[in-house]
Amino acid sequence: MATAATTTGRAASGSGTRSVGATERPTVRLKRIYDAAAPDDGARVLAGRLWPRGVSKARAALDLWCRGVAPSTALRQWFNYDPAR
Repeated sequence: MATAATTTGRAASGSGTRSVGATERPTVRLKRIYDAAAPDDGARVLAGRLWPRGVSKARAALDLWCRGVAPSTALRQWFNYDPAR
C-alpha cells in the first residue's frame, strides 16, 4: 500500500500559522496515494520505491518523491514472506 505523507505547516496548537521556534513542529498527516488530493493537504510526499499502480503523476499531485527513505526490495519481500507458499 502506497502512502503519501502531507505536512500542513500548522503549529501544534492548531493556530494555522507556522512557527519557527524550536518547540513547534509541523503537523504530519498520512494519506493513501489513491485518495484524491485536497487543497488543505500541504506538501505531499511519497515514500516508496515503486510508483503505485493506476495513479498518474498529475493525479498524485506530489511535491516530492522520496525513494531513498522507503524500505528496500529485500525488506519488502521479507515482510510479505509466507512459509506456506
